[in-house]
Amino acid sequence: MADTLTLPAAGGIVATDDVGGVHYQLVKLALGADGVATWIPVGQQLMALSVPVTLASNQGDVKVTLDSEVVVLGAGAAAIGKLAANTGVDIGDVDVISSALPAGAATSALQTAETAVLTARLPAALGAGGGVKVDGSGTALPVSGTVTAIQGAAGAAPWLVIPSTTEVHLGQVGGKKVVLSLTPVLTVAGVYAANEFVGTSATALVFAGAARVAGGSGKIISATLIDFALQSASTELWLFTTAITPPADNAAWTLSDADCLTCVGVITFATYYASALNSVANAPQTGLPIGFVTPGTTLWGALVTRGTPTYATGDLTVRLVIEQD
Repeated sequence: MADTLTLPAAGGIVATDDVGGVHYQLVKLALGADGVATWIPVGQQLMALSVPVTLASNQGDVKVTLDSEVVVLGAGAAAIGKLAANTGVDIGDVDVISSALPAGAATSALQTAETAVLTARLPAALGAGGGVKVDGSGTALPVSGTVTAIQGAAGAAPWLVIPSTTEVHLGQVGGKKVVLSLTPVLTVAGVYAANEFVGTSATALVFAGAARVAGGSGKIISATLIDFALQSASTELWLFTTAITPPADNAAWTLSDADCLTCVGVITFATYYASALNSVANAPQTGLPIGFVTPGTTLWGALVTRGTPTYATGDLTVRLVIEQD
């Protein structure tokens, strides 16, 4: 029997499908409100021209193939499954907002705790007490502060410390020489009688920096007296480890018992070598060196003439060469 039917009277034709002698009407789908019909075309369409589909309650997983569509997951604990390694699947950029880390994983709190532990175990330059192993490998590590070097196993090679090329000292081990020169200011000046003090009244010469450190020691290894007035008078330089109070300039040389106890030596200038304008006397080597230990770093001195010279301020300069311990 034919699939279609012809309606009586008007003669309209209705599309049907003949199934075993029974006609089933063929219906064309349309969407729209009352009085409106929008035909649903064939093939994939926009949402406005599509019929929503609800899966059956007993429907299993449905595989979906996406080309360039964007899939947005709703809020919740929904999972999108797992991707096998090196599948070639690109899931785009992933923004991990929060995720539970495995036990012992690096966190800000753990890093802070580790820093506190390291600080407690390293030396002052790198933290607080402890030690640093140095085995010669890797990059040079700058270290400051006080470092105690322990050789390690018995029979190990001794430590070799090579400083950088610099003027910085690795401490002082003695043998450093300094030159100290002073020109006394004469309060009275003029003609001096034998055995009188030559200098500023009641004030000793100050040889600052004679010792390297406070409480240090040294040796006076050379002494020179320059006489710019060409008087070439026999003169003595008395040296002390504390500040003394000499008499007035151009007055008889006298010294208290307390000051005398701090005297470390007397240098004599007796033999002069003269030019037409001045003369120079060197201390005899038989009286040198003169060793000293001073509470600070200074030596004090006093010039005493044993002749009858005439001096003005600037006529005498005394120079000491000291080897510091």
